Order: sequence, then structure tokens, then C-alpha cells
Amino acid sequence: MRHLVVLGFSIALLAPVAQAQHAPFQSFFSTVCTGSTSGSLSTRCAETPGGGGNLSTDSEVSLNPNQSLATHDASQARARQLSQDIEDRLAARRGEDDAAAAPIGIILNGRYARAERDRSFQASATQPQPLQEERGYESNEGSVQLGADMRMGERAIVGLLFSWSRTDAEFDRDVSTAPSFAPPSKSGEAEVDSYVFTAFGSYDIGSGFWVAGSFGGGVTRHTFTRSVLLQESTRAIPTTLAVLEADVDGWELAATAGAGYDRQDGAFSYGPYLRVRYVTTTNDAYVESDLTSSGLAMSVAKETRHSAVGVLGARASYALSTGFGVVVPSLRIEWEHEYAQTTLDTVQSFNSDNNANTYRLRGARPDRDWANIGAGVTTVLPGGLMLFAEYEALLGFEDVSRHRAAAGVRVELP
Repeated sequence: MRHLVVLGFSIALLAPVAQAQHAPFQSFFSTVCTGSTSGSLSTRCAETPGGGGNLSTDSEVSLNPNQSLATHDASQARARQLSQDIEDRLAARRGEDDAAAAPIGIILNGRYARAERDRSFQASATQPQPLQEERGYESNEGSVQLGADMRMGERAIVGLLFSWSRTDAEFDRDVSTAPSFAPPSKSGEAEVDSYVFTAFGSYDIGSGFWVAGSFGGGVTRHTFTRSVLLQESTRAIPTTLAVLEADVDGWELAATAGAGYDRQDGAFSYGPYLRVRYVTTTNDAYVESDLTSSGLAMSVAKETRHSAVGVLGARASYALSTGFGVVVPSLRIEWEHEYAQTTLDTVQSFNSDNNANTYRLRGARPDRDWANIGAGVTTVLPGGLMLFAEYEALLGFEDVSRHRAAAGVRVELP
């Protein structure tokens, strides 16, 4: 009997934790409220039972500032795509007839990409309810690339490319079955502008073998919005909607090195290649503006993410002569492995917390292996004009799907 009483008492103690949707944030908010706060944050804390900061389970998830974990996704994806665009450009130049190839080429590309991230969850014995690690989102990206490349003798190609891109993302709406908890249609937005310069080059070793590389960097400008709801645990007091906004500066740096082999059998070209890509992205520390005077604005520490990826791929193309030019359909398949990226931690604190308690949020484990499949067509017209279009899909990510379409014009100058 005594053992049953002890067991029952233990279950009673663990019940609040087991029912919590996001126990770590609940613990953090309770610590803030039982400490020293000022302004509207004090009012929010006073609305909870006994001023102890106890929130409804829905509010624990809504207030969790995990939108900031997604800010690096767009930069990492852009760097990967830019390195691929450059390699495709170099492959096209290497495939030209040396005798007829123009020394200078002008590049003008447009690109559109769409990505979607599902919500990430993790459960444990002490946290049986799903713990949301990263907020789901949908994003659309458009970019323009302008550059030029030049043949240096018979074997070398060098070039410079400027890329501007804009990414717009919407974070998933909070989900709740409680009638008293009515979240907005989305939990926030992110707009990211990127300005990147990249130098690149390729060298023909001979007998079909080549080496290539690129190095570039630039700045990013983020406008970041969170829309969250605070609701105390009894759900007796109306919810407080907080709209929080921040402008975030950052930068990104990327370098690639690769080697491969190209074989030409009549109109059919094919070959394998290896590439290593290193990317680092940084977002400076920032402070949210409280657009609704809710007291829930937070400060976020500086964040840096590193990635080192090995790429093993193969490409093939076939040149078809037509009455208006040469049409070259192509196919590319790649396997990628991540060696360096670790789980991203982000550190926040409430602006009106006089004790400056910090909340460390750990993101989802990074994917280690995935594949890319790309297909395209290039049309070579008289006068040195080339038109191309390409589609690429990313396969194998646990929570992320990404699709990209690109089109462009290349002009060869005599």
C-alpha cells in the first residue's frame, strides 16, 4: 500500500511536466516571472496564477521563439545553389569547341526556388508530449545573377558573378483545439535580401580531367516578425497577441573546390565529379521591437553556422542539331554528405527581464545525407546567344523539401 501511495504521489508531481507542450520554455518563463520584471512584462506575469508565469500548453508552444532557428536555412541553401550554378556554367564552357569558343561570356540568370519545412518534434520519457524544435514554414525565393567569364589561354577559365536574391517565408500557424486560444493565420514572417560576389575558375589538366573552384561572400538583410499569443494556464483571462519585429544584419561566406572528368562520344557527353563546399553564415545579435506593447519582445544573441559538404555527382548531355540552333538536354545526379554542421543553438532573453535570464533553444539535428536531381535544356543560337532552363529537386531531407527552377541568357562576345 505504501508503495502505491509513493507511486501515486510521484505521478502527481510529474503530471504538470508530462502535460506541458514545451516544458523548457515553461520553466524559463516561470523563472522570469518570479524574478524581477518591468513594464508590460510585469503585467503579463501578473495575469498568470499567483504571478508564477504558468502558461497554457498552447501558449508555451506559441511563445517559444524558434522562428529564429530558420534564419540560416535560406543562406545555406543559396550558397549551395550558387555553387551549383557556377559549376554548370563552367561545365558549359568546358564543353565548347575550343576553336569556335569566344574569349568572353556574359551571364544573366534568373532563378526561383520554393522550400517547405515540416514541424520537427522530439519526445522523451520526461517529455512524452511532442516538443517542437523548429517552426515549420513555407518560403519562396527569387534571384538574379549577372556576371562574366573569360578564357585565359587554351586551358583556363576565370569569372566573376554578382547575385541578388529575395526570400519570403511564412511560419506555420499555431495549432490548438481550445476554443479560448485563437492564434493568427501565421506565426510570423521573414524577408531576407542577399548580395553576394563570387569569383570562380576552372583549369583543364588534359585528357578530359579538370579542376575548378570558387570563393565568394556578401551581406544579408533580414526583416523578421513573430506573432505569438500569451495565455495563462487557467485560460480565464483573454489572450494577449504580441507582434514583434526586428531588422537583422548578417553575412555569408562560401568556397568550393572540385575535380572531375569529361568524356565526349560524338554528340553524347558525360562524366563524374567530386566537389567540396564550405559555407559559413552569421546573423548579428538583435533586439525585437514590441509593436503591440505586450512586454514580450526578446533579444537574440549572435548566431553562426558552419557547413562542410562533400559532393559526388555525374552529369550527362546530348547535343541535337536543329534548323535554328543546337539543343542540349542534360541530366545531373548528386549525392551530398554533411561533415561539419552541428545542431544550432540560439540564445534569447526578454528585454524587460531585469535579471536577464537566458533561454537556450536547440534546433533539430542536421541532415547528413541527401541527393539532388537536376534536368535542363540549353539552346545554342547563332551569334553566340545561349538560352537555358533547369529544374532541380532536393531529396532525402527529413523535414525539408526544396524545388528550384532557373532560366537564363548567356552571350558570347568575340
